[in-house]
Amino acid sequence: MNSVVLFLLCLIKNSVEKAVIIGLFGWISFSLVLLAIFFKEEYFDRKKKIKRLQSDRYNFLHDNDFEITEDLILEGIYKGYYMTVFAYEEVFRKSRNIPYDIVDAFYFPNNGEISSQKEEQMSNEYYFGNLFFKNCRVAVIPKDTKEKPDFHEILDGLVNVLQREDLNPISPKDWLIKMNEMPVTDSDTEKEEEELQ
Repeated sequence: MNSVVLFLLCLIKNSVEKAVIIGLFGWISFSLVLLAIFFKEEYFDRKKKIKRLQSDRYNFLHDNDFEITEDLILEGIYKGYYMTVFAYEEVFRKSRNIPYDIVDAFYFPNNGEISSQKEEQMSNEYYFGNLFFKNCRVAVIPKDTKEKPDFHEILDGLVNVLQREDLNPISPKDWLIKMNEMPVTDSDTEKEEEELQ
């Protein structure tokens, strides 16, 4: 489209031959710019993230058989709990990127039901990081985001909290099935009714 507009603009003061050459040059230039952007996103940024996931920062996870997936996250099972680690990088200044990680785990209550009120109460700041419980899933934002986080302490702390609260491990596939079958407790329906009013 851009090359057609460029071709038509060039026709005003130039011959058709010259306008075609300029339009073709514009089309090739535009295509090369798009290709460079795509190549940067799909190759260089991806390669950089893979290198980061293979760094010493994640040695504990690699030692415990966590694997890098196609989506560039670390997945594995730790003490029976299926966990994922998402690696992010926040740009605060033009030249400074600060890495941080989010640990995610799936669980299911022993009695088969959990209220959103209990999940809210469990969501809190712990010695190893901030925990956020929602829909039988917990996310941990470690306290040591700038430095190399102690994943041993983080994962052990998370497992201790889950076991203390009598929350059983579950795979993501089974979690999806259970979430569709899970009964809604009275406190959940009351809260939804209050929000609607």
